[in-house]
Amino acid sequence: MSRLYYIIKSFAVNIVKRPLPAVASFLSLFLLLLMLDLVWMAKLSADNYLEKIVANIDMELFLEDSLPDSAITYLTEMVEDLDAADTVQFISKDDAREQLSALIGEDLLEGFDDNPLPRSILIRFKSEYLKSGYMDNLVGQLRELTGVYEVYFPGHWLWKVEESKSLARAMAFFLGAVILITVMLNLLYSIRLSIKTHEEGLAQLRLLGGARFLLALPYMLEGIFFGVLSSVAGWLAVFYVSGRISFEGFEVVLPDRQEVVIYCIVAGLAGMVIGYIGLRRSL
Repeated sequence: MSRLYYIIKSFAVNIVKRPLPAVASFLSLFLLLLMLDLVWMAKLSADNYLEKIVANIDMELFLEDSLPDSAITYLTEMVEDLDAADTVQFISKDDAREQLSALIGEDLLEGFDDNPLPRSILIRFKSEYLKSGYMDNLVGQLRELTGVYEVYFPGHWLWKVEESKSLARAMAFFLGAVILITVMLNLLYSIRLSIKTHEEGLAQLRLLGGARFLLALPYMLEGIFFGVLSSVAGWLAVFYVSGRISFEGFEVVLPDRQEVVIYCIVAGLAGMVIGYIGLRRSL
């Protein structure tokens, strides 16, 4: 019981007796972890935005005029059997004319004896198959099908989206790593400053046989306290602000609540480890 009393008392004294350094430590960690939260949100939001762009990328197979209806039915069924295909739609000449009229606002083919627009098969793919390497191979295979004279697929957009996602991921990892290192150094400095104010007493307890782990426990609790408090406060601020702002055409994506809880627990565990390291280097 006396050991537990010592741990709790020492932890409380470290916080209460040093209010200004404690507040400064909290605010600096709060701002740093808030920046880390924003980097995480930006990464999720950018991925969501780019995935929506990719989801609207379709492929269209243009069919030869000489292809009979029976062959078109067979070809459509063959395309529907593709693992990557999500929806498959046959577009007749009349359908193509209606789509063109809706796009332009008037019927440009009025007065023509024949409809020169081609028949086609429009394919929308499952998101997990929308990879540039896979789609390039698929385009090559579909071009070899009998009755298909052209395949339209904006592969350059898919490549640009993949490049943008890779760049966003690299930037998020870099900024996250820099912020995390800064957080750890900041917390380590704060705890070591707290240890310095009690260095003589800790040295005496150490000489009297006090175990290093027992002496480190109050500072490990201090690390847990600052880590959890700062991370929770940061996410509360994020959830509060995100519920009151919105951007037209761009959705702000937040992590799952479970991921946020794990994030806060990890922040507390990191603070605990830093608290132990801080005392270990001082004794």
